[in-house]
Amino acid sequence: MNTSKQVNAMIGLLFVTVVIFAANVLNEPNRQEQAREHQQESFVERGAVLFVNNCRGCHGLQGLGSEEGAIAPALNADSFLILNEDNPYGADATALGVAQTIRDFLGDTISCGRKGTFMPVWSDRYGGPLSDQQIDYLVTMLTTDGAWETVKEVAHELDAHQIPVPTRGDILSDGIGLTLTQKNCGQWDALSAKEIHNRDPFVG
Repeated sequence: MNTSKQVNAMIGLLFVTVVIFAANVLNEPNRQEQAREHQQESFVERGAVLFVNNCRGCHGLQGLGSEEGAIAPALNADSFLILNEDNPYGADATALGVAQTIRDFLGDTISCGRKGTFMPVWSDRYGGPLSDQQIDYLVTMLTTDGAWETVKEVAHELDAHQIPVPTRGDILSDGIGLTLTQKNCGQWDALSAKEIHNRDPFVG
């Protein structure tokens, strides 16, 4: 190969390298979004497994509380939804500050329980059985639109291999887990949580 051909080959190789680099740079936002969506789906599924195994006995399989005969409050609520910009409702994306407040509220509630209620402490930092990461899975599940369908699918799969979870009647009759939480390690009470419970994510 003569010098001229070598130079042309090097220029061609450099051009291809620049094009590949530029394409990767341009595609980086898409790659990051895909990675975020994949992580969220993974967290939702893990949160669904935790909910089915630990929470549905009191909150109901679909998180509807008393509406489906459960003894604990509903968790399947629009007020907890955190919406992205590309949500199918055409609603504004949930502001970052609001989203963090919702996550903090749910995370504190799961971690610390609720004083004077049957909601127990779940965080291993306070003597419960769940790690911070597992609680984060649950919070992600509770705040993700469409996640309750995943809960239903997980329950169907797990129920084929497990003894059925206690019903409302079972819990009330033998007192399984019915111990009043004596103190609250979180900062939330009924009054401070009212704004979150009354929130409408579809109104900007």
